[in-house]
Amino acid sequence: MKFLLTPADIEEHRGMIIRLLTPVVEHAGRGEFTVDDLIQLARDGRAYIGISYAPEICGAFEFRHYPQSVSVNIIALGGEGLAELADLWFETFKKWAFVAGATSIEASCSRAMARILKRIGFANEYEVVRLKIEES
Repeated sequence: MKFLLTPADIEEHRGMIIRLLTPVVEHAGRGEFTVDDLIQLARDGRAYIGISYAPEICGAFEFRHYPQSVSVNIIALGGEGLAELADLWFETFKKWAFVAGATSIEASCSRAMARILKRIGFANEYEVVRLKIEES
């Protein structure tokens, strides 16, 4: 997995990022962000984008700092055959997260993604619930 650490790296791979993350945003997301938002977060240093060519995978990640731990949150993860290929890139990703200071990796995700992540060692910790609020 290659992490795109500069705006130039991000721009160079923009097409791949859009191609692999658009289906995630459109089908699994709940309107929290767009692919352009993820690219801007990475350009601003508030998130990281990683890519892999073999298997072809793209992910956006952020660090969450809790009082007693640091977790890498998977914001979006996409690619062809991701379920079958997840274990191939995940060991590298875990090493990167550990070296970067994380003590865990987490994701608020769809049930389909949760099934994929459970196969590579993730477990349910919390349930995310949401109440949309509107002006009365």
